[in-house]
Amino acid sequence: MMKNISNPRLWLLIFGSANILFGLLLIIGGGAENIVTTLGSDAADEILMTFAKDMHEALGVLWAAFGAWVLAAGIVFRGSAAKKPAVFSAIIGSAVQTHHIIQIASGGLPVGYLDAGISLILIACLFVSGVVYKGDSP
Repeated sequence: MMKNISNPRLWLLIFGSANILFGLLLIIGGGAENIVTTLGSDAADEILMTFAKDMHEALGVLWAAFGAWVLAAGIVFRGSAAKKPAVFSAIIGSAVQTHHIIQIASGGLPVGYLDAGISLILIACLFVSGVVYKGDSP
């Protein structure tokens, strides 16, 4: 059981899927109205609203693409070969989530910490599995 939990391939698959989901939610859900309100305007400001929506969609595409890359790494790499992609993905994910948390904490994003918290837990599992995994079997 512990061997399965520490398998970096498992965490690549989970982290990749979660990031695809987060990216799709940004594309579909947006949340642009919250950004516009935070910037001191209202939803009637069409230029700012359009920019906020486009920004969310672009970020969602990038986030989902990163998730797809991580998921692909989890599909392709097995056993010890998944260790390096797991550590690399955890480092990139940490950088993105650090920026995200700083934006939330500074009041730049009117959202909660739920998605960042989920990501940080997955990043920790991904990183630890990439460092401690000893097995060579898929």
